[in-house]
Amino acid sequence: MNAEPRQSGSSQKETNMKRPASAVPTTDGIIVMRKVISLVALVGLIAALSTGVAFGAAKGTNRPVTGTSASTSTINLATGTFTGNGTSQLSHFGTTTFHNDGTFTLTGPDTFSLVGTDTEVAANGDKLFSTFTVTGTLSTGNSSGVFTATGGTGRFVDASGTFTIAATSTIVSIVGTTITSSDTNTINGRISY
Repeated sequence: MNAEPRQSGSSQKETNMKRPASAVPTTDGIIVMRKVISLVALVGLIAALSTGVAFGAAKGTNRPVTGTSASTSTINLATGTFTGNGTSQLSHFGTTTFHNDGTFTLTGPDTFSLVGTDTEVAANGDKLFSTFTVTGTLSTGNSSGVFTATGGTGRFVDASGTFTIAATSTIVSIVGTTITSSDTNTINGRISY
C-alpha cells in the first residue's frame, strides 16, 4: 500500500478552490465603477443645486397669489397723494384687509400713475408688505400695475415675489380737490415665504 502523504492543515478541497472570474477585479470593472460613482455624484450635485429653484425662496415655498378685491380710494389732487382701503379674497391668505398709500401723478392728458406701499393683513393677522407702481387711463377708469413683496410679519417675514393687479375704478364723489373712487381689482402672481 502506498499512502500519499497528507498535507498538514489543508484538505484537497481547499487546494482546488478557485475564485470565480466575476470576483477578480479587472481594469474594465474599475473604470465602469468609477463612471457609476461619478454619475451618482453628478446627479446628487444637480439635485442639490436645483432645489432652491424648484421650491422658491425662504422656507422653500413658492405659492400662487390669485383673487379679487374691492376698495375705496381717495386722491387729493392738490397734494398728489392717495390712500386706499379694502378687502380681498386671496389664495394662501384667506380674506384680507389692506391699506395702501402713495403719490398720484398725471402723466398725460388722459393718463396717470400711482406709486406707493401696500400692507395686506391675512386672515390670521400675518402682514405682507409690498411696493407698487400702477398706470391707468382716466377716461376709462382702467389701470394695471405690479406689486413687489418686500417682507412682512409672521409667515411673510422673508416674503419675496411679485403679483399684478388689473383695476376698474368708478368715481363716487368729487369734493374740492379730493376724488373718491370705488375700485374692483383682479390679482395674479407668485410669492415665496
